[in-house]
This record gives sequence, C-alpha cells and structure tokens, in this order.
Amino acid sequence: MFLPSPVALFPGLSAKDCEIPHVIRGSWFYRENGEYSTTEINGDSMTGRGTCLSSYNSHRVNYTFIFQDPTNTCYNCVKFFVRTVNILDKVECKY
Repeated sequence: MFLPSPVALFPGLSAKDCEIPHVIRGSWFYRENGEYSTTEINGDSMTGRGTCLSSYNSHRVNYTFIFQDPTNTCYNCVKFFVRTVNILDKVECKY
C-alpha cells in the first residue's frame, strides 16, 4: 500500500506550524518492548523522531504531531494523551 507523505497531504506543511506545548516538553522515562529508555522533547523536536512539522490538539490533553527525521525520508506521527502532569501515553506510526 502506498501512503503519501504528510507534506503531500497537507500543502504548506513546515516547522513553523508546530510548537510543542510545555506540558509535553522535557525528559521522559519509558518502557517499550521490555526495554527502559528516555526521550527528550523540546519546543520543536523529539529524540529519535526529528523536527516537528505540524501539530493538532484536542481539549489540551490529546496532542498529535508529525515529525520528520532529518537522517532519512521517514515521517513519524506521534499522538500523546496527557494522563497527569507526570504521565503521558504515546501512540505512533511511521510512514
């Protein structure tokens, strides 16, 4: 199956369309696939995902971001659900 790039889906998509809110920014500890790790999220990027190109929020607790990895042509769609000030749930896909 062919998936078009986010840039093709959303004409004019660029980093100026994205600002990661303060509630999500910082250093996060997580466990995924049995491995423990950390990730850094700042105002415009996320460790291992790249630079944020676009964002959308729903009720200030559900956030969706499209990141572009500068080392390859992959785009990462990451959705965060803010559970508490210390807990985020994350769902993501690559294309």
